[in-house]
Amino acid sequence: MAEGSAATSLLYISGVYSRTFDSTTNLRLVEVNNNIADAETEAVAEPSTILGTAIFLGLFVRRQKLNNKLSQLKSKV
Repeated sequence: MAEGSAATSLLYISGVYSRTFDSTTNLRLVEVNNNIADAETEAVAEPSTILGTAIFLGLFVRRQKLNNKLSQLKSKV
């Protein structure tokens, strides 16, 4: 492929396959999906799951401590 030009090739195949078995047979149907990304696109960084979880847990613990302090103040009044 030359720079500045684009080319696409598509191939579609359909058909029938049949087979007979002499005895009882279990069959499994498996689906296969392929995704193709454009080579010219830039990768987007995903946020770190560990960092997000740590921040969430830190905020959760902080809120729990604040709620605990507020409930103790109300009981003293």
